[in-house]
Amino acid sequence: MLAVKNGIVKNVLAKTAWSSSLRKMRIEEGHHHSQSLSCFFGHSYSKHQFNFTYTCDRNWLVKKQHQQQQIRLASGERKVGTPEHEFTQEQFSTGLEQLKTVTEVSTSYAMREQHSHDESFHPSCLPDAVAFPKTSSQVADIVRICFDHNIPIIPFGTGTGLEGGVTAQMGGVSVDMMGMEDIIDVNMEDMTCTVSSSITRKHLNHELLQYGLYFPIDPGADASLCGMCATSATGTTTVMYGALKDNVVNLEVVGNFPESGYIINTNSYLSNNGPLLNGSNFNLTQLFIGSEGTMGIITKATLKLHPLPSIRESFLYAFNTMTDVATAAEKVLANSIRVMRMETMDATIMKCINSYRGTQFDVTKHYLFCEFMGDSQEEIHCQMMEVDSIFKGVGGNMIGTTVSVPGHEELYMEASQLWDARHNAWYAMLSMKKGSFGYTTDVCVPISRFGEIINFTYEKIAELDLFAPIVGHIGDGNFHCMLNMDLSDENEVQRVKSLSSALANKAIELGGTCTGEHGVGVGKKAFLRKELGDVNVNLQRALVHAIGGDLMNPNKVFPNE
Repeated sequence: MLAVKNGIVKNVLAKTAWSSSLRKMRIEEGHHHSQSLSCFFGHSYSKHQFNFTYTCDRNWLVKKQHQQQQIRLASGERKVGTPEHEFTQEQFSTGLEQLKTVTEVSTSYAMREQHSHDESFHPSCLPDAVAFPKTSSQVADIVRICFDHNIPIIPFGTGTGLEGGVTAQMGGVSVDMMGMEDIIDVNMEDMTCTVSSSITRKHLNHELLQYGLYFPIDPGADASLCGMCATSATGTTTVMYGALKDNVVNLEVVGNFPESGYIINTNSYLSNNGPLLNGSNFNLTQLFIGSEGTMGIITKATLKLHPLPSIRESFLYAFNTMTDVATAAEKVLANSIRVMRMETMDATIMKCINSYRGTQFDVTKHYLFCEFMGDSQEEIHCQMMEVDSIFKGVGGNMIGTTVSVPGHEELYMEASQLWDARHNAWYAMLSMKKGSFGYTTDVCVPISRFGEIINFTYEKIAELDLFAPIVGHIGDGNFHCMLNMDLSDENEVQRVKSLSSALANKAIELGGTCTGEHGVGVGKKAFLRKELGDVNVNLQRALVHAIGGDLMNPNKVFPNE
């Protein structure tokens, strides 16, 4: 349903039969997991991701998922709340009955299990109930009731996180935000849009095509945009557009704010169409970005939009070493060349790609993908010539381009073909070890230290005897080791954890961060004091205590005392 008034286009999408994401399909106690499509297709498939052509063998998938669930649950005893967070059975029972009067609630084991973990290997922790609000006012009612009865609250989006940020560490109520009313309000004059918490990145950009606009922050997964705000996401286009925090105007947050009906807007923009810039108060928007649900639940976000690029062209180069790749990327940025994406893949992941896709990349080389944007082919050609000169100066060789280069017509590739390797890297890595569980590290360093940490990484991989291909958003110094492991092999799991810890510590030593884009959750909180210092961590903890009251997504982000 579209309406245009004063340049504002409002699109409130009609709900469909799939309006309450697949994970909401009711599975009653005592029924086998395979009786539910949501169990069959997995917790990460929301209504925007459902694929009717999914052809994996049903029995194998259900069996494998059940095995992984049991391994997760067996890998660590569910944590019990500390005295200041404990709630009695009477408190929970009373709170639960009140919750049922304001929104849909499930206490079935299967539903709780689906909301007990994300896509990481961190131990599952079951919530005591799962709530499915459809409006911000219902979320406010949930928060009010839970605070009245001292019950922890854990926001849950698409479940694609990688640091255990949605696990119910102290029990409580998991609040599934994907059943919220779909809202996309586009303000074409100000080039902004306001989205509800059920809207994912791909969903938004599909709707924005008709306006010639798009939201460029691309973390890879089709995560919810409000969830991306909660973890301060980055991605492949950060080198040009900045991180998500640089593209958010306002947040609607539900939390322990009884004076405002438990709902606040961090900027005046959403409530009265005020200016994009607001210098009259503290920057509350940035305070909540990256807070990972510890201070409130983000129910709406107002985002900056950008014009769709008139022309986008890509180039693929091969280098002899990853140090050469780092040097090439550093020189491009030092020369202020406007590159839209700059991604790297090492020789190991290219071996996986060759096996998975039947390609014939030279697996003695390391690769750098670049994408440029402009208003004309001539503009992009000038950028490409600059980059080509820099890359050749450090031993780079162009092996593919979406532009027909005179004298090198054999290098021409369709954009989808050129980027196919990068888009399929994760699945290619998993295919090398059937039945394995995937895990990816996530650190970020200044681009000048990228070569140093890459060399350190290869030394640790060899020392720990791990198979760990490397991919990275090298334009902002962020990279990942992709690993596949057998969760039942305690020794292998421990070696993977050792690699992750070593990289986090090394990144901090080099002036970087232990988490480039995945957030802190439970997986990285042990490194926070080393990275930020005691004073900084204690100040943040005091803010969370004052605003979130220790009931909002507890036992996350901050190290255990």
